[in-house]
Amino acid sequence: MPGLDGVWAVGDAAAVPTGGRDGSICPQLAPVAIQSGKHCAAQIVATLEGRPTTPFRYRNKGIMATIGRRAAVAVLPRGPVLRGTLGWLSWLGLHLAYLVGFRNRMRVLLNWTWRYFDWPSGPRLIVADAETDEDDAPG
Repeated sequence: MPGLDGVWAVGDAAAVPTGGRDGSICPQLAPVAIQSGKHCAAQIVATLEGRPTTPFRYRNKGIMATIGRRAAVAVLPRGPVLRGTLGWLSWLGLHLAYLVGFRNRMRVLLNWTWRYFDWPSGPRLIVADAETDEDDAPG
């Protein structure tokens, strides 16, 4: 935070500047949070070790959004826009790559595969029990 020594803000709590000359602000997306979080940690370590800090510079890695089953959009920074099944597969692959540990990746992959082939029927609603015991009733 400019003008405040020893104070940092990242993620949704911050308006993170891109580091460019135009003074623009980064979008509040996961790639920004990951990059600014790593940078902030490095700056805190540098401060504790008595080294100078460096300004943050955002590197656009693209944007992905899943729209539904086998439907997603992946806008890559220097390349094609992936749509439909290819965009959806790239979205799934990226999310698997960011999971920690082989076992977690396999568990999520198996869960997603099961959900894909066993398309759930009907809406998923959570309905609370409307009945109350007389002992639980207020008053």
